[in-house]
Amino acid sequence: MKIRKVLSLGLAAVMAMGMVPAIPAAAEEPITITIVDWNTGVASDLQKAACQEYMDSHPGIIIDHQTIPYDDYNTKLNTLIAAGETPDIFYASDMAALNYGNDGVAQDLTPFYEADGIDIHEKFITPAIYETDGKVYGLAYGVVATIMYFNKAIFDEAGVEYPSQDPANPDTWDQWVEKLQALTVDQSGNHPGDDGFNPIATRTYGTLAPSWYYHLSAFLHSAGGSFFDENGFALSSEAGLRVIQAVDDLTNKYQVAPTPIAEDALPAVASMFKEGQLATYISGSYEYIDIAAENPEIGIAPLPMFDKPATIGWAACCEMSATTEHPDEVFDFFRWYTEADTNPCHIASNMPNEYKYYEDESLYDVWMDPELYNEDYRAVVPELMANYSNLPEMCYTKNAAQIFDEYVAPALDTIWIGESSVEDAVTTLGENVMSVYQGVW
Repeated sequence: MKIRKVLSLGLAAVMAMGMVPAIPAAAEEPITITIVDWNTGVASDLQKAACQEYMDSHPGIIIDHQTIPYDDYNTKLNTLIAAGETPDIFYASDMAALNYGNDGVAQDLTPFYEADGIDIHEKFITPAIYETDGKVYGLAYGVVATIMYFNKAIFDEAGVEYPSQDPANPDTWDQWVEKLQALTVDQSGNHPGDDGFNPIATRTYGTLAPSWYYHLSAFLHSAGGSFFDENGFALSSEAGLRVIQAVDDLTNKYQVAPTPIAEDALPAVASMFKEGQLATYISGSYEYIDIAAENPEIGIAPLPMFDKPATIGWAACCEMSATTEHPDEVFDFFRWYTEADTNPCHIASNMPNEYKYYEDESLYDVWMDPELYNEDYRAVVPELMANYSNLPEMCYTKNAAQIFDEYVAPALDTIWIGESSVEDAVTTLGENVMSVYQGVW
């Protein structure tokens, strides 16, 4: 019901703002536009309803909406492409979007927006734009971001100041760690550093280590580092080693986060917050609704920073076929489909891709239902996304899926489980990964 309420709000906004893209004249023969995505369940039902709405208002246009389960999606999409049957509009994973553009499968959208008098970079937030060499090959559809959740009750009980909720001035990493040490406590009431502290009998953890390479990408942005750059492997730089060591120290030095083995045995995060077992948590905005359902007063803050404020935002990328037979009609539907003014489905549970939704408070209710999103979320996330968000590095690293899944993640795991030092693991990773590294976009 709440998803449908957001949908209704978005449709009402369309009526109020009058910003529906121009409707082309009806063709003598119906034009069929094929769109392929991986939505299932309620999301798929909403998309089908949206496509029907477009057809109702665009005589002569037939929208053929097809859903492929996510696990089979890439294989089946690539089969269609290889057979010369590329859908007019298709979803691409964030790691594959620029590859499709470079391979001539996805259309450069820039001239289409320019013809409509639109500057893509002024209209859409930075992590919504999949771009290389001045060509925009797709737009994020249903943006998510990395944010920090915190348990106000635990901070209050411990007498610890909340994390800064100012996106322009977040806590520094060191300030955050200091707070985590005061918030982490074992069954005997001892804190890390106290005589007798027992990390295997921790009652409340300060945090869970943000060790996923997507989250690490945000911290690397903050420190001025990266996994890779135009010169090759870059994680071995001073900034790269600084970030990886800092994350490892949460568990293996400061003992404010559980080991990977201990974390696997813990309850769900929402339950840990509710039971007072977790003080802070860095993860995606997509977890907000589940966490807030059990913890409605959950705090929201920007990520702790190294040198500058930063987060990442990403989503499925919506792309337009470079070989479509009806580019003008397909682009008209593409705009209708990817803009929340006309199709609010993609913000039913995620975030919009346009700046105005973050900068104009009168539009907040279109994508942040006040019955779902608390004041902390509404105060922090819009400014964070408008001014301090980036695409994660995976999106503009060539051959990203193989590199990060097969090389980066296993190498980092040896650090998190205590098998390798940061320097040794990063050095070995650099030696191994360059055999498959193809550069950055």
